[in-house]
Amino acid sequence: MSIFVVLALGLALAQPATPAPETLEDQWRAQPVADVLDEGIRRIRHGDHEGAQARLLHLVELAEPPELRDRARFHLALSLELEERYGDAVGHYLVLEANEGAFAQDAAFRLALCLEDLGRHKESLERIRALQSAGKWNETDAASLQIQRGVAELRAGRTFWGLRHLARVLDRLEGTGAVPWMQGKARLAIARHQLERAGSLALVGDRKAARRLKKRTALMGAAEAQVIAIVLIGEPDHVLEGLKILGDGYMKLHDDMLAAPPPRKLDADQVLLYRQMLQERVVVLRRKAGRYYGQGVILAHRTAWEGAVVEELEARQSAL
Repeated sequence: MSIFVVLALGLALAQPATPAPETLEDQWRAQPVADVLDEGIRRIRHGDHEGAQARLLHLVELAEPPELRDRARFHLALSLELEERYGDAVGHYLVLEANEGAFAQDAAFRLALCLEDLGRHKESLERIRALQSAGKWNETDAASLQIQRGVAELRAGRTFWGLRHLARVLDRLEGTGAVPWMQGKARLAIARHQLERAGSLALVGDRKAARRLKKRTALMGAAEAQVIAIVLIGEPDHVLEGLKILGDGYMKLHDDMLAAPPPRKLDADQVLLYRQMLQERVVVLRRKAGRYYGQGVILAHRTAWEGAVVEELEARQSAL
């Protein structure tokens, strides 16, 4: 073997091994756990759910201490919930509820919210009832529980009791500024119910159609009042959803009026004139729907809000 080959091998063996590149997990392990947790929570507030969840999942996988692990898991579930990944959030809330630690009660409440968002309204209602019976609550927590109970009852088809619970708690909270997110949720549920009732009134029959149109208009006006109240509360997610369903309500009225049969006593020429006049009348409904969609898009851009509701508003605005 050549002396030069031997020297080259010796030099290669003498070189220290190149260390593996440091991963994010390595960096987080080198930091105080509290700093990693605080950074994860901060990223949730700024909408960086991917960065938040990576850090919080890292902390959830740590063995100790259990209290910090539960805190990280709660905020991980909250981040998933905010991303509308309700099924994933439910799994973490169930773990926290079973742990019976400091976050068990809050997790049980958030779990009820997620079940409602998943369309499992009866399960949500059962859990809220159990929480209400579990012990004494301060005034703020009791109001939040009553609102969620009313919303779940309304969406589960228990209309009378749902509206009754929501009306009572909203009257009690009037002007207090307490639990604004839950107040917005309550008013959004009422507005959605009013718009669904309005949309169910078919515009058929000469006199009946006129009466139903008047009733639909009144219900839609009441829904608008609820959305205006949400705007004053200032919760963007509920405001955006409210603007979307108002726009949808006016577009449905627009389409229903065009599809409704003309009065029976009109001849062919009168029907043609009636259709022309109707086309002119419903333009205002289409414009109103477009205005609500547009206001939602503007608000979303101004607040840098993201999510399915923003995409839906933009799609509806573009379609008009």
